[in-house]
Amino acid sequence: KEGNTPLMYAAEKGHLDVVALLLSKNAAVNIANNNGKTSLMLAGSKGHLKVVESLVSSGASMNAADKNGNSALLLASEGGYADTVAFLISKGSTVNAYNLKGCTPLMSAAQSNSTKVIMLLLENGADVNAEDHHG
Repeated sequence: KEGNTPLMYAAEKGHLDVVALLLSKNAAVNIANNNGKTSLMLAGSKGHLKVVESLVSSGASMNAADKNGNSALLLASEGGYADTVAFLISKGSTVNAYNLKGCTPLMSAAQSNSTKVIMLLLENGADVNAEDHHG
């Protein structure tokens, strides 16, 4: 019902060996499901760093957004996955991207009380004065 591909299922579950096999068979890395989520977003939202690294090295779009405007970086920030956040930032993810509610990765990390992620985002230029739609 969500329109997930085999690559999406493997990425979300963190099955690196399956992800590698599917990518070696030219699985479409940037296709989105019915919610607009890509394999990178699904892996990032669960903190599967090795899978995220594999997807990025295979050309995954770093700043793609789902139907709610959430990027892989925002989803990883929300989950408190510091290693994944650090990797995504190092590969050029937009630190101050807003989702459709006006939320940034820093706001998501703050809502989740993820101190390590908050520090990473601040060290990499996150805007401490950004406001969501509620001000």
